[in-house]
Amino acid sequence: MRKFKLLIKYCKELGLPVFFNYLVQRFLKKKEVILIRVAGLCRRVQIRNNPNDIRVFTQIFIEGEYNIPIDHPVKTIIDCGANIGLASLFFLSKYPGVKIVAIEPEEKNFRMLQRNLGFYKNITCIKKGIWNRKATLEVMDYGRGDAGYIIKEAEFISANSIEAISIDHIKNEFGLDEIDIVKIDIEGSEEQVFLNDPDWLQKVKLIFCEIHEMMKPGLTNKIKTVLMPTFDCCIHGEYHVFKNKKSAHSVLEK
Repeated sequence: MRKFKLLIKYCKELGLPVFFNYLVQRFLKKKEVILIRVAGLCRRVQIRNNPNDIRVFTQIFIEGEYNIPIDHPVKTIIDCGANIGLASLFFLSKYPGVKIVAIEPEEKNFRMLQRNLGFYKNITCIKKGIWNRKATLEVMDYGRGDAGYIIKEAEFISANSIEAISIDHIKNEFGLDEIDIVKIDIEGSEEQVFLNDPDWLQKVKLIFCEIHEMMKPGLTNKIKTVLMPTFDCCIHGEYHVFKNKKSAHSVLEK
């Protein structure tokens, strides 16, 4: 029954011709990269024909992972843990002309990210890891697939090392006096991002954060302790959604 309902959702969101073309590419032609036409985007979305990319595409474009009412204009977004760019593409389809900075540390994901986002002049792609300060990081594969790489500080610089970048640094480098949305899905590194009540929190209106409680027990309460004095909170899909109390009237339920 769930699969049948999902098929109906696919038809509704994509339209029957696009959905049929998607099925042909996925199952008959078995293409390595599937191209999908999505309303509001001038180029087709590209996903790899693997369970992770298909799952993330379904969550974002079919099930509406980020589709919540927002009661303020959306002009600037920072996408932390952008993976192959699907969240950025969803926001672009909903808020045309929005300025997006998309950060992804893993090489294969970043190449797909560039394929999806490189055409758009209002999106900047950065191959670095999100952290709370300057550091040297390394990407670790714990067998969770393309959507589950983690980063940690590296003891030594190597060919696999990457630079760290903080949200404060991004805010300053791109001259973002206000940040309308910060999306954070960085496989446990959100602990570092929220350490020491960072300055950027006062400038952001809405945060989508996937908190990886099973990787780091107690992390949800740690993050809420930092955010709840300034933000209202609700849960939407896999995300905690934090709305700044100082922005327009909250549309979230506590």
